[in-house]
Amino acid sequence: MIKKTTLALDVSTSVIGICVFDENGSLISMDHVKYGSNKEQDLFEKADLFEKSVAHLKTLNINDVPMPIQYVAIEEPLLRVQGKHSSAATIGLLNFFNGMISDRCFRLFGVKPTHYNVNHARATVFPQMPKSSETTAKQEVWKRVARMEPQINWKYGPKSRKLINENFDMVDAYVVGTCHIMNIMRQEEMLLAEGKIM
Repeated sequence: MIKKTTLALDVSTSVIGICVFDENGSLISMDHVKYGSNKEQDLFEKADLFEKSVAHLKTLNINDVPMPIQYVAIEEPLLRVQGKHSSAATIGLLNFFNGMISDRCFRLFGVKPTHYNVNHARATVFPQMPKSSETTAKQEVWKRVARMEPQINWKYGPKSRKLINENFDMVDAYVVGTCHIMNIMRQEEMLLAEGKIM
């Protein structure tokens, strides 16, 4: 029996959050790829490193059950300038790299990625979450995911003992993947109700 899985990503030029879910929406793995600065690694080198980090998923097998990637869900990059931490140049770079990673996923798994706005994904997964600043929202989303997945060993700074930023990239990948799975399940329920699938 073959079980199909979902690969979910939060892509930036500094970190890519990576989550893998089984067909029932249960988390299989949560990880990240951390990059050096753009001066240390160009975008092509970063894309190569990402591909090497996820290539093993082509032959994912759990308890002798093949679990190929069927869906790829990726957080879409910023589409417009938002505050002092983004610029047209930054947005262009993020969009370009997001496209590179999307293409690598398609070539590696033969799957066309689906892209999700992070705010839409958060609202879908946590509809009761109050509106807040981006920093506060990231903390609140992390708390909710931590309650949903108590088995995860989160990463803390060795000196500060505070959550390192990579945790939030992994959490955003988790939310995007969960949103995608929820959408797929709703579509299947609708088709089932219409008698289009058995």
